[in-house]
Amino acid sequence: MLQIYLLNCPDAATDIRPPFFAILAAQEDPLDAFEDPITGRCKSSDNSIYRYLKKRLERAGNFDIESDVETCASWCISSRGIGFVGMSVRHEHMLGAHHLAADCYCYYSADSTVPDLPADGLSRVDSSNYSGTGAVGGANNWSRWRCYAVQEYASVAACQEYESLACLRYAITTAEASVVTTQDAIATLEGTIATLEGTVATAQGTITTSQETITTHQASVTTSQETITTLETRVAVLENAIAVLGHAPVNQQEQEQSIELVAAYKFTDDLGHIGRCNNEGGVAYNLWWISLRFHGGDFDNSMENVRGCGSGCLSFRAPGFVGFQFNESNCMCLYSAGSISLSDRFSDFAPTGWTIDMNGNAEGPIARMDPNASFITCYRVKDYIRWHSPRGLELVK
Repeated sequence: MLQIYLLNCPDAATDIRPPFFAILAAQEDPLDAFEDPITGRCKSSDNSIYRYLKKRLERAGNFDIESDVETCASWCISSRGIGFVGMSVRHEHMLGAHHLAADCYCYYSADSTVPDLPADGLSRVDSSNYSGTGAVGGANNWSRWRCYAVQEYASVAACQEYESLACLRYAITTAEASVVTTQDAIATLEGTIATLEGTVATAQGTITTSQETITTHQASVTTSQETITTLETRVAVLENAIAVLGHAPVNQQEQEQSIELVAAYKFTDDLGHIGRCNNEGGVAYNLWWISLRFHGGDFDNSMENVRGCGSGCLSFRAPGFVGFQFNESNCMCLYSAGSISLSDRFSDFAPTGWTIDMNGNAEGPIARMDPNASFITCYRVKDYIRWHSPRGLELVK
């Protein structure tokens, strides 16, 4: 069956591999594409050797030279590209004088690129040492070689410099021969279409049912994904709560409180948590404090102090809040110098039951712990909001 494939010409002279305008024809008798053989290996008009694709021809039993030549011709034509000039078949004795092995060579002009075909046992030689250019100019008379020049040599120049006119002429010739085969294929396809049309109604009914099933399944998947997201969120909350509180939240209030605490404070801190909270200069902070001794079960142990003191400070958090610290007696909400004053105890900002202590002058975020006060536990906020009067607020990560 005659086939034709048309590809695009290259944009640059250095790129002459596919995609380019090339004709790859597989003919009923592939030898029709070649001139009569001459003895020897093909060479160019200046006696140079061509670049090539090579493979060992497989066959069973003793040699059959005619079969080897047809096999080689068919393979070279099937992989043919711009710059293909011809082929050679080389025979050599193996296992006795009457048994030959054969190699097939598909030659290409040096101004083209040898097709890169992935295959086992295939050799590709595209070296600059092989400089044969243009149509076959003869052969070197080696007795075990036969050279077959291609009849329609499609040069790179014809394709690139003259808008592929030579390639187009050959394409037209092969295309005309393929019309009959194509018409037969059309008739076969029309018969197939008629058969397929008979099954369309049934197929469409099946498609409709399948689409309805898919819609149902998609709705189920969406619901399941929403459930998974909810459960994953709950797992994250529980894991954070266990890490912060030492136990899983027992109710919705504790869950919400755990989320708030984890979002606000650095519970995983490279500074640790032991010691009084200080700024970079080692100075303590102004603070609001409340006694823990009068809150019974709310502050029974250190983990409860984290939850109770941390949440208490968040309940009236204001710009300048840097974190909190506590000991066995007191919970302290720490503020950068200048962000609170003694007058705040009489304002709406003042939290009920809490007392201002202005004995610290530290400015800026917590930067270190005072290990000499190891009886104190310190936690920094994740986002320190600095108060700058009169410029206003500034978020410091």
